[in-house]
Amino acid sequence: MTVILSLLINNIFFYTQLTSNSNSISSGLFLNDLNFFYFELYFLFAVSILLIFFVMLSNKKIASSKYLNVSGIFLNISFFVILVLLFLLNSSCQDSYYLFSGFYFNDDSAVFFKNLLLISFLLFLFSVKNYILKLKNYDFEFILILLISLFSSLLLLNSSDLISLFFIIELQSLSFYILVASKQTSSFSTESGLKYFILGCFSSGIILFGISLIYGFTGLLSYNDLSLFVSSLLFTEGTPNFYLYFPFTGLVAGLTLLTIGFLFKLGSVPFHM
Repeated sequence: MTVILSLLINNIFFYTQLTSNSNSISSGLFLNDLNFFYFELYFLFAVSILLIFFVMLSNKKIASSKYLNVSGIFLNISFFVILVLLFLLNSSCQDSYYLFSGFYFNDDSAVFFKNLLLISFLLFLFSVKNYILKLKNYDFEFILILLISLFSSLLLLNSSDLISLFFIIELQSLSFYILVASKQTSSFSTESGLKYFILGCFSSGIILFGISLIYGFTGLLSYNDLSLFVSSLLFTEGTPNFYLYFPFTGLVAGLTLLTIGFLFKLGSVPFHM
């Protein structure tokens, strides 16, 4: 199934390249960016097809009172999906490039940490295999949410803008809320999931307020632009009261709120419940 999916994606990209080459006018910024985005597109299509397939398969009975163990099948397919992702990641273009008007940035360091994250996720799946097969026999959604959290973690490595950072963090947090409260028979799991959800909403507001302060005082959201802004202030002559400079103080306040919001997300002391 995943092989058919990869062939379908390759045919789509081949068709877009043919249409772009046949026309004298460029096919547009968005379609050109998709040519370098096939790793993430494969991940999205794989998760979507696996979701549709296992929703239909989860209702199948192998006996009069016994359903099919879909979690074991999903787990085995997930190993293959991660291996294909490793192959696609290391066979793609290794140059540094920006996509989607600067929201996405890729370089050698991002590829290295993506490999590290995928290999760590494979080891994690091996470590929780017995737990899934014994306690999550018919709950394939648990592995699906794990894959979504992995996808958001991979996207987080390519974030180059505060707006894209916020949306990716929120996607990751939504999957973590579900994972924390996944043990439905435990009242502690439900309580911790509810507390984590309330704390996550509160921290999201702090992060948004910090981003708004940074943008309001500097007019910048990109990491590179913010670093150039700070370096230009550091090496500008004739600024004796640098630490009292109005845009700099607003930037420091925004970064402080941003850090506090992330510490709330992580549940670090003293920003925990």
